[in-house]
Amino acid sequence: MVGIDFQRELLRDAGAGYAMLVEGDIHRLPFRDDSFAVVVSANTLHHAADPSLVVREARRVLVPGGHLIAYDPRKLAPLELMKAAVRRNDAAFTKEHRAFTRREFRTLFEAAGMTTELRCEDPAAPLVAAALDVMGAGRLGLSAEISRGLATLDRIIGRFDRGARLGLMVMAVATK
Repeated sequence: MVGIDFQRELLRDAGAGYAMLVEGDIHRLPFRDDSFAVVVSANTLHHAADPSLVVREARRVLVPGGHLIAYDPRKLAPLELMKAAVRRNDAAFTKEHRAFTRREFRTLFEAAGMTTELRCEDPAAPLVAAALDVMGAGRLGLSAEISRGLATLDRIIGRFDRGARLGLMVMAVATK
């Protein structure tokens, strides 16, 4: 497993299991064509200045038949207003920071010439967790219990959402 990030401090925080950690730009991956069977983009594309370029780069480094698995925030109008209000004075949220509709996410991969299976994930946990974080609930020392409860809530909702359409996050499995 190879990890890449443009922030050296985040690479230092990476866990065990990586064969290599690379400081680099996801818009210009420092790898040869056809190098990887799988590329995972977890909560990344919504930060990219040019997400379509990032997807094309991921496709370039995939072997034929390889898979790009991407997971990012889903754009839901009422939530976007709330997020904008909460983040209005937070410098961490730049103009590039965005969420994607299901159609926008699918178009990113199809425009790069990839076939795509799309799902929505995480029906409630990210929203509730973010609200608890804003309220400072982490200081209560109940983080593990809260996390388990939110994961259980998402599993219950998932049992009723067989079409995987209710989630706050959108996930694509795209094939080269």
